[in-house]
Amino acid sequence: MTEMITVLIADHNREAREQLRRLLQLDSGFQVVAETDTAAEAAVLANKFAPKAVLIDLNLQDQDEWQTIARIKEQNPGSKVIVQSDSTDVQCFFEALKYGAQGYLLKTLHPASRHEYLRSVLIDDAPMPRELGYHILQEFMADKPCHFNRPGLNPTEMALLGCLCKGYKNSEIAEELLLSENEVRKQFKELLFKLRLKNRTQLVRYAYERGLFTPSLRPGRRKKQGAKE
Repeated sequence: MTEMITVLIADHNREAREQLRRLLQLDSGFQVVAETDTAAEAAVLANKFAPKAVLIDLNLQDQDEWQTIARIKEQNPGSKVIVQSDSTDVQCFFEALKYGAQGYLLKTLHPASRHEYLRSVLIDDAPMPRELGYHILQEFMADKPCHFNRPGLNPTEMALLGCLCKGYKNSEIAEELLLSENEVRKQFKELLFKLRLKNRTQLVRYAYERGLFTPSLRPGRRKKQGAKE
């Protein structure tokens, strides 16, 4: 049986909290254990309930939001922190990761897409739909310059990053690179270790910072050999 994912919601807007709570209640795998509208109480509640996930809004103005995230992660390393924001400022996204957040949830996403995103971040091995991953990346990276600084990666590692940035699932990456899914997972673990990164979200950030992601790339399934044009 899948372990219940307990959730703490921290948002300054009551309506936003209610909307998110209703969204999570539609999924039997989630349980909202506490809510708050302040950063100070968010840290206290996170320490009290040790939730699997903390969804924290960036408009909690009673304390510095980044320090609050860092405090929550320090107190509860096992909690996954997901920042909620309307902002598509890439710097804001990077700051969230810098202070320990595992995800960045855009409030502008359709509720169904928000639910899919949360599942992909909070549930191990739950894939993010390709179209959703592409949409989120487009929101952040459209019209951003690419410098094409090549890191010391081999062709397979470069191909892995490319597939990841296009939102491919493990099965699709395996098909694309002619590998088994177990080998794909192994390659990602080795790549994370090599780059000293923690998760695939940070891999996407790494690829973007070095100009390895091209926003004009659109998601689409690779045509199999022999398929008609």
